[in-house]
Amino acid sequence: MIYVRTPIFYTSLLIVFVIFSIKELTTTKKLTNYTKWNNCIQDGIGLWKNSTDFSYHISNLTESCKVHLNLNIVELNNSKFHAFPVLESSTMPVHLTVGVSENIEGEAELKTKAPETLIFGTSPRPGIEKELFRKIGAQYPVAIGMDSGIVNMTIELFQNSTENYNETSIENASESLIQLDIIYFLKSVLKRNFYSSIWFNTSFNDLPNLLLSNGAFEKNGITVCQINFQIDEMETAKHILMDTVYDKRYAVLIDQTGDHINMFFVNFDNIKCKRELGIDTDQLS
Repeated sequence: MIYVRTPIFYTSLLIVFVIFSIKELTTTKKLTNYTKWNNCIQDGIGLWKNSTDFSYHISNLTESCKVHLNLNIVELNNSKFHAFPVLESSTMPVHLTVGVSENIEGEAELKTKAPETLIFGTSPRPGIEKELFRKIGAQYPVAIGMDSGIVNMTIELFQNSTENYNETSIENASESLIQLDIIYFLKSVLKRNFYSSIWFNTSFNDLPNLLLSNGAFEKNGITVCQINFQIDEMETAKHILMDTVYDKRYAVLIDQTGDHINMFFVNFDNIKCKRELGIDTDQLS
């Protein structure tokens, strides 16, 4: 039997196509929390004329855009930000502090609020903080960097003044210390690929490059849900923020404390991180 397609047949197909096209164009697509945050940041940055505007307004901008993230972000005692999970996690949270200081109030508060958290720390010259840290986690006596080996580091020595014992003088000294490559330390020493949070208390200029797409973390299968670190140059903070915004994987919160700029990153790209923090749960399969 031979079928002849009449003009009415083709007209019907055209009508159906037009209806579906209009429906697709007029359907409001639900934006994720991250997309809302990213748009908010880019809109704010677009209004600035120069780097001076950035330094004056960046903290307020990231604070105002934070509402779109819908996260329980708190500031712990030592100026570290942390987003506590809103859903029960099936895995034990793992935290690392690179460069443990004598002030471990932040780590102690983290352990108090999330007792199940497994806490690690590193310090090339562990002192009084070693005994304090031992109560909440395990500490390794090494420096962390991009390469492994023996490195010379400048350290500060505090000495009592000979004239007034209530005063102290600060002297710089060089010391040879053991440094481990960060990738080796995370994967081979701690033997983990997934970290709920890492705090960097030491200078780590290569850190931003680790976080970006095709960076060392991604290439080595390492996932970090939250990262805190400090820098002391506003221009550097600007470049880091712009690279992160355009990379579209991490959200960033910036806060200035004295001469330091605190930068806090939350991973909105990894599904496991999103599940742990309850991020865009209606978007997860």
